[in-house]
Amino acid sequence: MKRARRLVELLWTQPDYIFGRFLMVRRLYSASRRLVSAPLAGSLRISRIYSPETEPIVIAASDLVISDKTVDAHCASLQKTAWSDRIGLSAAAVSALTETARTTRLLFKSSGDTVEYAPSLEALSLERRKSAALAQVADGWQDATLQAIAGDPAIVSVVSKYLGYIPDRASVFFFWSFANTLSREERIARNQTVDFHYDVDGYNFVYVSFYLVDVDRNGGAHALIERTHKSKRLGHLLGTSCLSDAEAEAEFGAASIITVEAPAGSGFFEDTSCYHKALVPTHRDRLMLQIRYQ
Repeated sequence: MKRARRLVELLWTQPDYIFGRFLMVRRLYSASRRLVSAPLAGSLRISRIYSPETEPIVIAASDLVISDKTVDAHCASLQKTAWSDRIGLSAAAVSALTETARTTRLLFKSSGDTVEYAPSLEALSLERRKSAALAQVADGWQDATLQAIAGDPAIVSVVSKYLGYIPDRASVFFFWSFANTLSREERIARNQTVDFHYDVDGYNFVYVSFYLVDVDRNGGAHALIERTHKSKRLGHLLGTSCLSDAEAEAEFGAASIITVEAPAGSGFFEDTSCYHKALVPTHRDRLMLQIRYQ
C-alpha cells in the first residue's frame, strides 16, 4: 500500500521520473523536441545541478576541448555501449578549473539535504575532510572557463546528435570526492553514489564528464555497465534503480563492467540511464566536472 501511494504521488508530481525510465518514451520525447525550432545561438542556459537559477551561455568554439573522434563516432559508441571516450580538456583548461576548485566556496550536502558551506578547499580543516564524502564547487557553473567548455561545439554537437535535438539546459556538477575512512553507508548518507544505479533526470539527457586529476580505481574512478541504457528488464524499470555489485555481475557479467581510469584532462560522454557508480577513493581525492545536457 505504501509503495502504491508513492507511485501515485510520483505520477502526479514527477511523471518524468516514472516514464523517463522507458527507452520508447525517451525516443518519443526527442521526436517531439525536434518539431520545435532549433534554439538561437546563445539560448543554451547553464546552472548548478538541481538549481533553478540559470544564465545564458554562447555556443562557440574554444581551444579548451580536444577530441580525435568524430561526432558520428562518439554517437555510435553512445548508442551501442552508453559511453564514448577520447574527449578531453587542454592543459590550460585543467589548470584554470583546478585553481577555481581549490580557491572558491564549497558546498556540502548531507542527509536530509542540509546544506553547509566552506570558504575554500584550502581553508578546509582536516576534521572536515575526514567527515565529508563530497564537496561541490558552489559557484563553479559561473566560471568563464567552465562556461566556454559547456558551450563548445565539440561537445554540443555530440550531445545534440545523440539526443536528437539541440539542448537548452546544461547543468553543472563540479565536485571533490574525498579519500578518507568513511564507510559505504556513511558515503551514501552524504549523497555519494557508490552503488550501481541509473539516472532518471527527466525525459532525456546525456552527460559529459572530465577528470581534473589523475584517476585510477583507488582514486574514485567512475564505473559503468555497458549497454544497460537499453537492456534493463522490466523489473529494473519498475523497481529500484539500484543494484549491488553481486547483482550487477550476476545479471550483466563482469566483462560488461567498465572502470574508467585515465589521466587529468580525460573525459567521456555517457548516457547515464545505464547503470553506473563511483568507486570509493582510498588513496587520493578526486576532482571531477560533469555537465548534464537536456
